[in-house]
Amino acid sequence: MATILRSAIGAAGGYRLQQVRSRAKGAASLRKKLEKRGAERGVDLVAADGLEEEIKDLAGCRVIFYTNSDVSQLINSGIIPENFEILETKLHHPRREAEDAAELYISNHYLVRLRQGRLALPEYATFAGMRCEIQIQTILNHAWAEMAHDTIYKEPELDSFGTRALASIKERMAKISRKYLVPAGYEFAKVAADFERLIKGEELFKGEALQAIVDAADNNERMEALETFAESVLPLYDDLSPEFPSILEALRDAAARSQEAGTKPISTPYGDLPAKTPEDVLRRIAKIIGDYRYVDPDAALDTLLDLYAGARDEEERKPIVEAARRLAKHELEVWRRAGPAAQILVVDALARLNESERKDTLSLVTAMLEETLGTEVSGSTSTSGTITLHRGPVRASSELTAMRAKATGMLRSLYAIAESDAERRSILSALDSATRPPSGSGYGPDLVADLMESVAVLIEFEAEIVGGMSWELRQTQETKVLRHARIHSNLPEDLVKLPGVASLQKRIAEAVASFRQAVDADAEYAIYKVLVGFEVVYPPSWESERFGYKEQQAYREAEIETMVAGLSSENSDEWHARIVRCASTQSNDLATFPMFSRFLERAAEEQPAVVLGWLEEVGDPLPRFIPSMLRGLQKSPRAADARALVIQWIDDGSWLGEIAWSERHSDPFDELILDAVTNKAIADDDRDAVRTAMSVAGTRFADHPGTLIDQVFMPALRHMAAKDDASWLGRGFSTWYHAELIEALDEEQASETLSAIVSVPEIDHGAAHVVAAIAKRWHQMVLDFFGTRQDIGDSDDRPASFSAVPFSIEDVLQTALAAYPEDFLASARKWFDGHRDLFEYYGGRLFARVFPDLPDAVAELLKDIIAGGDRDDIAFVAALLNGFEGSERIDPVVRAAIAQLDTGDEILQSVGRALLQSGVVTGEYGFVERHEQQLERVRTWLADENERVRAFAEEHIRYLERAIAAETRRAEASLAARRLEFGEDPAEE
Repeated sequence: MATILRSAIGAAGGYRLQQVRSRAKGAASLRKKLEKRGAERGVDLVAADGLEEEIKDLAGCRVIFYTNSDVSQLINSGIIPENFEILETKLHHPRREAEDAAELYISNHYLVRLRQGRLALPEYATFAGMRCEIQIQTILNHAWAEMAHDTIYKEPELDSFGTRALASIKERMAKISRKYLVPAGYEFAKVAADFERLIKGEELFKGEALQAIVDAADNNERMEALETFAESVLPLYDDLSPEFPSILEALRDAAARSQEAGTKPISTPYGDLPAKTPEDVLRRIAKIIGDYRYVDPDAALDTLLDLYAGARDEEERKPIVEAARRLAKHELEVWRRAGPAAQILVVDALARLNESERKDTLSLVTAMLEETLGTEVSGSTSTSGTITLHRGPVRASSELTAMRAKATGMLRSLYAIAESDAERRSILSALDSATRPPSGSGYGPDLVADLMESVAVLIEFEAEIVGGMSWELRQTQETKVLRHARIHSNLPEDLVKLPGVASLQKRIAEAVASFRQAVDADAEYAIYKVLVGFEVVYPPSWESERFGYKEQQAYREAEIETMVAGLSSENSDEWHARIVRCASTQSNDLATFPMFSRFLERAAEEQPAVVLGWLEEVGDPLPRFIPSMLRGLQKSPRAADARALVIQWIDDGSWLGEIAWSERHSDPFDELILDAVTNKAIADDDRDAVRTAMSVAGTRFADHPGTLIDQVFMPALRHMAAKDDASWLGRGFSTWYHAELIEALDEEQASETLSAIVSVPEIDHGAAHVVAAIAKRWHQMVLDFFGTRQDIGDSDDRPASFSAVPFSIEDVLQTALAAYPEDFLASARKWFDGHRDLFEYYGGRLFARVFPDLPDAVAELLKDIIAGGDRDDIAFVAALLNGFEGSERIDPVVRAAIAQLDTGDEILQSVGRALLQSGVVTGEYGFVERHEQQLERVRTWLADENERVRAFAEEHIRYLERAIAAETRRAEASLAARRLEFGEDPAEE
């Protein structure tokens, strides 16, 4: 055995083998062990037959390695099973709570015999029927085991003599194991790993790893080269400074070449993965520069500026800006050593840029200056198990004040060359960051003065430029100025007494007055704030902090009524220009415009002739507000004229979606208009209007069912299905959450609806509510629908990102399907027959989502299937149980299945896997704790009346004990590695 092991390990290579020892148990030792074991059981084992069954380590080989990683490598290799027939496996590893020194033995044991192929050879034939134990250990554990064998395990029989001395010896052996051997084992493993990393890094360094990044054939290869360089080469430089410029130059070249390189998917045995993109490459390069930014801050900044200038879009610029922010950020460790030196360096470097360079890199320069103006220093400290975040105020100094003044001056100059509101907004936000105090308290009067100086400078600057600001930007700045005004007009008395504070307070008040004067001079802006303003300042806001949301709404409504009263045919053009300007405000949704919509509705109601005039020549950006105007006209004396205009629009195919949307809240509801819109939208393939019509039909069905199904929903559904477009499922907030229209479909219509959405990639919120509404009347139809989706999911031409069943099921769908467990199981059985390989992830997962707690009634149905079925039926039930994450609720069903299966039946593996499913576990010992909980459960099965259940329990317990030992070792190794990294005792609790 020893010879075979030495040869196999040597042939495999890559092991640090110390030795392979072998021995046969001595006769005296064997007799003593038999006598002791026999005395405990009251039998004479010395004279009994079957010695080899009683004592399994009559012969043994111990394979001794230098490190834990070698032990793991051999265990995970195929060397043992390839060369021997394994009869039994046992992992010896101390429990976390082990106290007895005898329990601290660490080893992996295999009871084996020679394979038949080897026994057929004459030189091995004599060993037929013999068994041998193979033990795998590190040299440290071997030393401990040898000492323990001669002391702890051969404990003498003491009677009132030496018991305390022996206890002391055991304690010392335990201490040796926990305090010295365990840490030493992990230290050896770390030394070996670090040395391998060093050798690999040296080979990469000599092999021009940096040039490999530049010369990569594609971005997949380039990303791999970047990762290798960052992990295996960069950390090993003794002094990176001399090499840093050439590294940065290579990274610049790699970034440029990444944009020229083609992309190709990454092939794997399990399918293709997305190709690496230039954005991926830039993100990794930016992280490298950010991680090593302090090696040469000037060179790092120059490189980031170059990369930013060469980036093609915002996605590529994002990681570069983030790395630049890291360079400018107030880092605790740097501040402890050099104060604001990094910020001064950044500001000075940016000051050297000419106007053209600043303009080309404006967003990056703005972001860096914003970081330099922050008033908090932050950092973190870590231990193996904790991360502590530290935050505190910057220390005021003449250098800090000068740097802040220079940075704010640069930002003001940047504002003059900014070309968009987004750029101007970011610059003003950066300037405002200089006014924000650090969190908490503890900063001194010098910093207070710096902050107030920044407030005064900011408001004075804004007073100068506010007249040229867009209204959207102006309302944001007005809100900030009001905040500063309130804060600095109510300073605590002790703060006002600080040197210079009173004069700064007066200066801020004067700046605020200048700002207000400039804002109040624009009457058109005042109208805009009422109609479109969002989080803006109204005149009463300056006088009272209690002028809150309700007061603002009342103020705006009163102003709107005044505006409507002043609207006439004489000033129609003037007002038209205003509403076009208001409607041009950029917004992702209509939440910005409730008051504007209110004004248009009231204007249409009170001045219908004026609004009809606007509508007759309506153009961008007003169409999205057509519904508001139509609602008002509907209440006016000109309602018939408005309807005639709408009909004309429909005939022309104009504004179909807006007309349909207007019927969502119209009173009275005009079903004929919605019918006409639907027909025209279908004819013109205006799918946005078709989707809107379907949504409105769903919304209005509850109060006006009429012919909405036959004239609107079904024709629209057929058109969208013909275009392979199911986007209607997500149109209209909450349309299908109360799907009365879907519930009212007859059987044929319901089937047609499911067919239209059977290929959608995912059963998301909208789809789930539609499917659930159908399931209330036609549950079998929905079960067949999910069967079809599984067929699609198992086909070669399935849609991209297709998920046959919901990952998490909506409550409404779960409730609808859970009402019919017998039909569900009948359908699931068909799914199983058609898709055995994937059923566990398709139908099985859906079953577990629909019956998450496995109700007793459903468990009984499963037990009935087992009792009355064959092996295939049991396999089906086992596949269902795999979705329950090893819940205790499945135990009765599992035991019923085991009772029907012969020992060794392969279906038992699926049954065992169902028990081992874990769901989410937390903590280093999460799996250990999970296995320990299951171990306690399965131990109760040892008393089961069925022999097969008892036999399964015995085997499963052995597996769990091995898994607990292996997981404990893995967790301990992980913790020890982290503790070593942080200079802590790896054996500490």
